[in-house]
Amino acid sequence: MIDDETEKKAAILSAIRRRRRYLAEHIDEQCIRFIEERFGCDLPCFQKRSDGSFDPLDAMRRDAYREVVLFLRRELSLYQQQKDHD
Repeated sequence: MIDDETEKKAAILSAIRRRRRYLAEHIDEQCIRFIEERFGCDLPCFQKRSDGSFDPLDAMRRDAYREVVLFLRRELSLYQQQKDHD
């Protein structure tokens, strides 16, 4: 039973490492900066419309873009740390 759990954990860690390696091979900081600029990740989530109101869906969208950028940066950072320890 312990061997099964150990094998499952090893398989999960292997899958995570493969995913991080794939991201590192295809995405770099320049690509992330392009995404930030293209989708306005540097802007405040809530932007006033011309009528003075706020669009909560637009804020949610911008926040989601930011989360994707944070995820990508975190995964690349963890890949570098993992690579340095191997």
